[in-house]
Amino acid sequence: MKKKKLNIPIYHGHLILIKYKKLEEIKKYKPNCKYSYSAISLKRPYKDNYTRYIIACRYATPSIIAHEALHIVRYIYEDRGMNFAPENDENLAYMLAWITKECHKFFKVK
Repeated sequence: MKKKKLNIPIYHGHLILIKYKKLEEIKKYKPNCKYSYSAISLKRPYKDNYTRYIIACRYATPSIIAHEALHIVRYIYEDRGMNFAPENDENLAYMLAWITKECHKFFKVK
């Protein structure tokens, strides 16, 4: 298992990226799944009062990263009481781009 913790800009909290082979490797994060998906996204409160947003992948492709990154953006918005606003989506686009870029670097996706 390989792991990286990042501080989320502007919205705070931590983004945890994990590359794993077997679901058992990430059981400490208590994923609510019975099957070994190619990737999952989770959010977990942490004792430092920051939420940890987690993307864990067995293997990553651009489409898998986009899919999981959108889940994380939604979690962040929900936790901060924000709504998606189609007429003003610049903040959403920024956060989605940042998460995607960090995932591509970590998972070495080209």
